[in-house]
Amino acid sequence: MVASSFDLMASLKNRCSSFWNCRPLVLLVAAIGIAGTLWVARTKRFFGVLMAAQEAQISDWIHRTGRLAPEAPDIVVLGVDDATRALDSAFPEDIEASPVLQAMQKGWPYSREVWAATIERLIGAGARTVVLDFALPLPTPDHPERDAALRAALDAHRDQVALVADFEQWLSPGRGMKESFLPPWEGLVPDSRPRDARIGFATFYPDDDQVIRRVLTSHGVTAEPEDQVPLLAVAVLRQQKLPAPEGVQFVPIRCASAEAYRPLSLHEIFVPPMWESNYGSGGFFKGKTVLVGATARSFQDDVRTPVGTIFGVQLHAHVLCALRDGHLLRDAQPGTIAALLVVAVLLMWSLVVWVRRPLLLITVLLGGVALAVWGQRAAFDSASLLLPLLTPAIGWAAMGFVGLGYDFMLERRETLRLRGFLARYTSPELVEELMRDRQGLATTLGGVERSVTILFSDVRGFTSMSEGMTANEVVTQLNEYLSGMVEQVISARGVVDKFIGDAVMAAWGSLRAVSDEHHYSIDSRDAINSALAMRKTLDDLNRDWLSRGMQALHIGIGIHQGPVVVGNIGSGQPHEKMDFTVIGDAVNLASRLEGITKAYGVDIIVSDAVRQRVVSDFLWRTADLVKVKGKELPVEVFCVLDVASMSPPAGLEDYELAVAAYRIGNFEEAIGLLHKAVSAGLDDVLTREYLRRCESLAADPPQAWDGVYTMTSK
Repeated sequence: MVASSFDLMASLKNRCSSFWNCRPLVLLVAAIGIAGTLWVARTKRFFGVLMAAQEAQISDWIHRTGRLAPEAPDIVVLGVDDATRALDSAFPEDIEASPVLQAMQKGWPYSREVWAATIERLIGAGARTVVLDFALPLPTPDHPERDAALRAALDAHRDQVALVADFEQWLSPGRGMKESFLPPWEGLVPDSRPRDARIGFATFYPDDDQVIRRVLTSHGVTAEPEDQVPLLAVAVLRQQKLPAPEGVQFVPIRCASAEAYRPLSLHEIFVPPMWESNYGSGGFFKGKTVLVGATARSFQDDVRTPVGTIFGVQLHAHVLCALRDGHLLRDAQPGTIAALLVVAVLLMWSLVVWVRRPLLLITVLLGGVALAVWGQRAAFDSASLLLPLLTPAIGWAAMGFVGLGYDFMLERRETLRLRGFLARYTSPELVEELMRDRQGLATTLGGVERSVTILFSDVRGFTSMSEGMTANEVVTQLNEYLSGMVEQVISARGVVDKFIGDAVMAAWGSLRAVSDEHHYSIDSRDAINSALAMRKTLDDLNRDWLSRGMQALHIGIGIHQGPVVVGNIGSGQPHEKMDFTVIGDAVNLASRLEGITKAYGVDIIVSDAVRQRVVSDFLWRTADLVKVKGKELPVEVFCVLDVASMSPPAGLEDYELAVAAYRIGNFEEAIGLLHKAVSAGLDDVLTREYLRRCESLAADPPQAWDGVYTMTSK
């Protein structure tokens, strides 16, 4: 028997020795698998799109924080902004003296005489080029003289004015996306459109996430080469006899900051005091390229770029500067990314094979990821190269983690099992109970039935509110909130059962093996005291958050007591995952009670099963006899106002009499009492809800009335 044991141990030792001897080969196979899987995943639709989106986000961050293009001092943006639309800054006498301002005052769209005057004003001041970033595809109805004025200005300054055309996309049934060309009206430019050198298209083509990172330099109206329309910026460069991109290219550009080319108000050039003081009687515009476009918020002509959301006319200024001054970027070739992926994985493989110190390996792993970010930033800043290193970085990290997991699997197995076991439980009381009865609760999947008091609390509207917050702000505020709520549950001898997003579920009595009416009353009192403490804690947190410029939170709390199943709920071996929790109809009802707090405009709702045991300890207000969604039997619910020693609010007595009258169908009497309660000061959502119900029922009395209100939503 002893010999057999020694033989078995020797066999296991030999097998383990052989296993460890092939360690480099096993890890090399893993390295090849990681590199191949990542590259194949990169070419697949779902993972490829997901990875490309993440790479674009990283690239945009590097764009924003890296070397930006300098703002060109000779490119100016004039905007039809809110100030121009309102003309509030112009004195009445200035408007009376200016036909152009009078035309603006008539409202949008502006008369084309305004654009003619804008061209004459700017060219007369010495502007090199004026770009009108407004589509003019149709004549002015009933006013040909206005078109004639603009046509005259365009002809007089033919080599100094650029106009825009648009490519409008639309969905053709059965034929997919179609595109139509919208040039300026033929009465403004010759019939040779789009060949007129003054015309450039203003359409940008964003990536899938609607961010514009590249510009199309030329676009064909037809398949004929002569029908190629240049990008607006390209048309301006050609008009100024400067080098411009040839052919059809999608060119990534380096933008200036989002604050660059801040639009000036168009109307100011027609207000004499502003023209003289702000623009030096026109000297400011001498030699400059002036882009005139829509910047009023009502136009909604803003676009998303790597540096932020800017107006469309501002983006034209960024593009013009980038194309003219060479602030262009280059995309890395796929072969370069593949080579870097292979190098990263193989380098980490060699480190995993030869470096057997976990902390050092983790440090090197993190350092490699940081180096990838630095390398991508350096390529952007120094070489104008868009070098997405996410895939190589993932390969590097994946190989590192595979190596660490492989090396420490056996050593950490027992520790992870113990940690996973304890991580399923969230309170000291529960851990103590498990240590006392290791064969009881810890091993029972079926559970036991007990009468438990359950509290649900949830933040109202947190999901929509968090949409306007950063991820860090959401996590910070949520952690502060949950820490305060959990403290009050634990202080009241409760157990935090689980978190459901921003919701907290707590229980009293789930750990007690033997319970009676005395314990049920204690549990009810503790649960309500916990709810009142949560209310006060939230008030303190809200004051602190508001002082820090954060939003206040509002919660609803529902409390119910009833029979539930308590135990370890989950799966057994080999995929063991269990949660110690309570389940049952009482849990569902407590959740529903929390949900109906919104309908009544209160923060704490308690079932009658809880109230009956502590009726003398707290100040109550009747809420309703309600049939919640998913339940057949009605439940009487109450609001907890405060502890019993507090004075009741004015109007509460009339309110309670009104609810009693409402329950027996005396709706007119209830209306009168409710008005008295409102007059006394109890004018809140709950009182108004009863007024609405009573007035509706009095106008159309029901044939059968039992005083029960049925909720139609959770």
